[in-house]
Amino acid sequence: MEEKAILGVPWTVVSFGANKVIGTLTTLALARLLSPSDFGLIAIALMVVSFLYWFGGLSFANTIVLRQELDEIGQGTALTLMLVSGLLATAVAAALASTIAGLFHNTRVTGVLIAMSSMFLITSVTSFYDASLQRDLEFRRRFVALGVQTVSYAVLAVALAALGSGVWSIVVGQIGSGLLYAIALLALATHRVKPRFDRTIARSLIVTGRGFLAQGMTVFVRQNADNVTVGYVFGVVSLGFYSMAYRLGDLSYWAISDPIARVTFPAFARSRARGEDIRGPFLSVLRMVALMGCPFGVILSGAAEPFTRALFGERWIPMVGPLAVLGIWSALRPIDTTLFWLLNSIGRADLVGWISLAILVPLVPGFIVAVSVGHLKAVATVVVIDTLISLAVLAWLVRRHVGVQLRDMWRAIAPIVVASPIAWAATFLAAHEVVTHPAGVSLIFSGACGLTAYVIVLSLLERSLLGQALSQLLRVLGRSGEPAAAAEH
Repeated sequence: MEEKAILGVPWTVVSFGANKVIGTLTTLALARLLSPSDFGLIAIALMVVSFLYWFGGLSFANTIVLRQELDEIGQGTALTLMLVSGLLATAVAAALASTIAGLFHNTRVTGVLIAMSSMFLITSVTSFYDASLQRDLEFRRRFVALGVQTVSYAVLAVALAALGSGVWSIVVGQIGSGLLYAIALLALATHRVKPRFDRTIARSLIVTGRGFLAQGMTVFVRQNADNVTVGYVFGVVSLGFYSMAYRLGDLSYWAISDPIARVTFPAFARSRARGEDIRGPFLSVLRMVALMGCPFGVILSGAAEPFTRALFGERWIPMVGPLAVLGIWSALRPIDTTLFWLLNSIGRADLVGWISLAILVPLVPGFIVAVSVGHLKAVATVVVIDTLISLAVLAWLVRRHVGVQLRDMWRAIAPIVVASPIAWAATFLAAHEVVTHPAGVSLIFSGACGLTAYVIVLSLLERSLLGQALSQLLRVLGRSGEPAAAAEH
């Protein structure tokens, strides 16, 4: 990868890391101020919003990153398509609000969804300029804009929740922070683009974006079929518990694999356009993502009970079961995502879309079985199995289309895979050994035991692994005398 991309990694990781720390603290504060049913309402609204978000421009945003050759007219055409699709998404969301409310037997959904539908007008602009900054590898500017969004949401949502605004504290926080994010992106953009339209370019953008659109639709179903199942069968309160567990399990994706993918997706696309070999850099990225993501997930799973008691309180105890299972999913998802975006970067978005659609086939009967079992852990288990299937299929596709052998991928992550279950066992046993102690003490002790076990096992299996990871990190941060580009080797 080129040096600008390598140097973009710390900005991206730091921005997402800082934003997720602030976001997590905000969630913890809101969990104390709001009820689980409030989070259930937001989960329902966000399902609809995230589904229409792909029609509102996210598929075109990825196209902007992939299509490095787009000129001013091409980018203006993409912006026009995103604005038009955003307007359509707003109208559709508002029109469906009452129907969605009836489906989940909760009239409060109507007003929340109508209000949140206005976000499509905002995200049409933010998605375009965010993609433009990624395309140009301007990650420092993204860091600033994302910081504005995260901090403004925290201030608005927590302040309104403290004043007794209930679910509307989250709604207003989302809309207000989105507006400020759009203003920040416009101020930080390297260049402004005017809406234009060229029919030939528009047709080309739609063709390129259809693979991302197909992916978005199938990924949406995979990531929200469980929420629909829980909300419809078990009710809004249970959905609040489950969606919070899912959000916590998803932190490894948002804090680790997604920020790294924001760099590697455009960087690998640029390397591919120049005919460069990306297999070596990919294996380095795969190992680094697994090294950071796996311990987070297994420790979250093993310490699910003290984590919930210490940070959320006793009324959130029903979240422990699904959180323990989704912690395992949290360890697997960063690896799956890394394979997913590698295939996108080499222009195989259509193929990934079809594969994602095929993986849906066993998901539906899986949730039917989970509902018959009658508890949230069963639903979460289906999510883990689905991710394992996806990981296996994507690894095979990477071998076929990128030329990275399965044995090479295994060698890159084998010590991490072996160390992770041992770390989970150490965390789980420690959490239950001090179960009579205060939850905060139990959480700290179990987490320390799990992390210690993880480091010891890694050191025994591959003594140089942690040293190499630290050396690579220092090179990326520019703290050593070697050129940053050396980090790809």
